[in-house]
Amino acid sequence: MNSFFNIFVPYIQLIRIHNWVKNILIFLPILSSHNFSYGFLQNTIFIFFVFSISASSMYIINDYFDYNKDLLNQAKKKRPIASGKISKNTALIFFLILQLFVITISILNDQSILLLYLFAYNLIVLFYTLVVKNLKYLDVTTLASLFLYRVFLGAEFNNLDLSIWIINFVFFLFLGLGFLKRFSELNSVYVDKKNFYKIRPYDDQDKEKLSWMIILCFSISTILLINYFALEKLSILYEHKTFLYLIPPIFFIYCLLLYEKMISNQFVEDPINFCIKQKSSWIFLTISFVIFLLSM
Repeated sequence: MNSFFNIFVPYIQLIRIHNWVKNILIFLPILSSHNFSYGFLQNTIFIFFVFSISASSMYIINDYFDYNKDLLNQAKKKRPIASGKISKNTALIFFLILQLFVITISILNDQSILLLYLFAYNLIVLFYTLVVKNLKYLDVTTLASLFLYRVFLGAEFNNLDLSIWIINFVFFLFLGLGFLKRFSELNSVYVDKKNFYKIRPYDDQDKEKLSWMIILCFSISTILLINYFALEKLSILYEHKTFLYLIPPIFFIYCLLLYEKMISNQFVEDPINFCIKQKSSWIFLTISFVIFLLSM
């Protein structure tokens, strides 16, 4: 039993199932529109499941092409391909199996259009892995756009409208988190300074600029959130809409706390996973949930 488990675990690590939490953004359109009917939920759960498998398969491609770079990172060299637990050829076969599963389940559920959107996402990720990852600032902008793509999928395949304020809020929030990720990588002990430029197109001289960009993005996302709550249509959804205005300042304080923790931590690999592990994140979510209940 243990030997089977030991064989199975590297494949779970390879597709990074823990990163599926990022795909919860697919549910944002039905949350913001309050469309919780069975049809919307069923459709969104299906999109979440299929997209998560497809996106996970692209982590295999990322690790395949980043093999030499991952060997320079004390944390990433423990990944299945870099550590040799799974060979590069076996990883590619596993990638093809996952993609075949996605294609099959999409066609069987009459979701061929969704399949085209997933294919487009995969092409963007591939282009990012091969080219954009090496371009300063454009790399982070692309990552933020990919997070926004998740929100777009949730809206597009439920025929829901997205507020321009929500679209820009998501983009600037994840742009800020992207810059925060680059800052934390520069601050990390996992990569020797002499090797860092082989991995990312940044150096220590960029730290001050990244720091300002992080604060700017978080500030913009807070302002956009205020504008979203000011929309007249929210008065229909929330009887006591005034309570919602408590969320933006709390959100901004939370972002500043997150920023302070991450720039002083030398062991951060992924800002999203780092956020999930923080008590402050759960406190912020709990307070926000209570405020939403009060505003109903």
